[in-house]
Amino acid sequence: MNNQETMQPILVDEHHGMPGSFFPARIMDPSEVQHATLGRPSAVQAWTNGKWYVCGDVRSKLFEMLNAEHRDASAVRLTAFNSPAGGSYAVLSHQILGLAHRFLLPLYEPKVEELLLGLQRAELSMLFGNEGKDDAVLLHCPLSALAFAPLLAMTTPLPKETLHDVIAELPMVISAVNQPKQVPSLRRGEFVTDVSVSVVMPSRALTRFFSEKRGG
Repeated sequence: MNNQETMQPILVDEHHGMPGSFFPARIMDPSEVQHATLGRPSAVQAWTNGKWYVCGDVRSKLFEMLNAEHRDASAVRLTAFNSPAGGSYAVLSHQILGLAHRFLLPLYEPKVEELLLGLQRAELSMLFGNEGKDDAVLLHCPLSALAFAPLLAMTTPLPKETLHDVIAELPMVISAVNQPKQVPSLRRGEFVTDVSVSVVMPSRALTRFFSEKRGG
């Protein structure tokens, strides 16, 4: 079951500290994917050719389901929100039964904007790692280019006056997205009981933040 793109606000509550299921995520453009699959079987190269990828880890229990027959039962939803400090984010959610994974994408990060522009003419797939282990599973994203297009209007770089607050708020944003009820269940009659979050870190904003701190 696949849910088409849904745009709705997400509230950031006063959660403190980083969630235990936080994993770093990575965006790979088609050229990076092509380089990474050199020497791999031709079937893998054919399946990945020309696609963008978002890559991140999930908990082992969900990984086992994604890697088995349950993968066809994965529900997908795209949401977006503005944080209280002024940061714009997208969340690409996957759910099987009560197990959920959420990619957190800072829309003020240039690599995320490149991804959204690329998806207007190419497909998106996901690479899920097994909670820090070496194995991985590749899945196609069923959402169309039309689902991602509205996010381009939210890809404004952070102004200097809000940069510090948005970066300081980031741990709370991650923690909020990690809360089971923060994104409505993607499956009718199922409650989310376990969440893992993979975050594309806003490296450009972080570089600006630390450069300004050093300059001050």
